[in-house]
Amino acid sequence: MGVLFFFLSVFSAPGGRLALLLFCWLTLNTPVWAQRLAQTQTQPEPSSSVLSEEEEQRIAIQQYLANLALAKSNLGAVYYVEDRLDSAETHLRDALKIAPGFAVAHLVLGLVHYKRKNFPEAISEFSISAEGDTIGQRRMNMVSPDTLYVWAKNQFDRLLGGPPNLPGAHTTLAVIYTQGGYLGDAEHHFREAIRIDSVYVDAYNNLGKLYADTQRFDEAAAMYEKALTMPLTDEQKPRVYLNLGVSYMGLNRTEEALQAWRAAIGAKPDYAEAYLNLGLVYQSENLPDSAQAAWTRAVTVKPDFVAARVALARLASDEGHLAEAEKHYRQILEMGVKDPRIYGELAFVYVAQEKYEQALVHFDEAVKLDAAETRHAGCARSDCARSWYG
Repeated sequence: MGVLFFFLSVFSAPGGRLALLLFCWLTLNTPVWAQRLAQTQTQPEPSSSVLSEEEEQRIAIQQYLANLALAKSNLGAVYYVEDRLDSAETHLRDALKIAPGFAVAHLVLGLVHYKRKNFPEAISEFSISAEGDTIGQRRMNMVSPDTLYVWAKNQFDRLLGGPPNLPGAHTTLAVIYTQGGYLGDAEHHFREAIRIDSVYVDAYNNLGKLYADTQRFDEAAAMYEKALTMPLTDEQKPRVYLNLGVSYMGLNRTEEALQAWRAAIGAKPDYAEAYLNLGLVYQSENLPDSAQAAWTRAVTVKPDFVAARVALARLASDEGHLAEAEKHYRQILEMGVKDPRIYGELAFVYVAQEKYEQALVHFDEAVKLDAAETRHAGCARSDCARSWYG
């Protein structure tokens, strides 16, 4: 499946204007069997109460570790199918260090032991995988290892659901490492995916994203250019062109970036992210009409595209079109965006229109919202961090 992550970069211009905001796709194909394994994890019940910052951090860390354990377990499972038992055991034990009670990892580790004819260890792992089923665990002590193997293999085959994908499993793990900031580990696994399958497009695209995020734009562009020499699906081609344009902008190769984004639109005419990037470059070149046209096209094909609506609102405000700016800001807030900066900018629009009562209401709302904790899809006028959305 494709997972969209936003790559947001801002270069401040005089007066604090938003000079550049670029979108970059990070793609990830998760094998069917990996998705099924993911379903074996217990997810916490959503809470209606307001969480403290410490509680949110704790939950985020727990979720990250769960994802890492799952990715490690999935990679170990693929190596088991490939009959590379040492590699399988390494990744399965890594998963169990993170999540000792991960039943699927115990199940597959038991299968690894069985293949090695380590029957006592296999039975132990099978028993742990059935923890909570006391009747089932008792029965395991009453049957032969061969019978237990048949049960465990049937369980595994049901979870597998299809042929495993070794480069895909490495890429999945690399994405998780990237999200956690372990970029060296991520690069290693992306490179391993490419070593296994030299035309595995998602590994090139994701590794290029990693290089772009660390401002290694030459290497990023090389990854995308290589990917464009491979057979690409209709979904992959526009994404690679979008990423290539981001890298070219990092290298100050503006014309080539524009060509890449136009190629992305040629491959996918309703590609809102490419229109957004075009508009931002037009704005940086003092072509407000062209920027407005590009952003208007972006929200036409993707009405809930907050970043493009923010760009339109700020452009209208800068150009003195206050009623139009107010309309855009109101639409953004109606979409559920809770960003104090948006409330503050709308308040200034109201001040310019001499709507002081409405301005005070929105200034008050901006003060109530803590910018450090807000969850927003837009970005600041002069300082927008790189954000990841799945």
